[in-house]
Amino acid sequence: MPILLIVDNIEHNVFSMADNKPKTCPRCNNIFECNADAGRHCQCAQVELTQADREYIALQYDDCLCVDCLKQIRDR
Repeated sequence: MPILLIVDNIEHNVFSMADNKPKTCPRCNNIFECNADAGRHCQCAQVELTQADREYIALQYDDCLCVDCLKQIRDR
């Protein structure tokens, strides 16, 4: 059963705190590591997003995006 972890207003479904596996970005299909699953500070926290950006991401995607995609959304 997953638990919900919120890091910098981004929700993460966490299945195992001990097992940090690579994720595939649903926007670009690149593989990246989401540190929220390991209980560490997630790399996405380095990208400052507006509330509108966060809402857009939440509506469009069901999982975490890679840092590059987050930056592209922020900079659009």
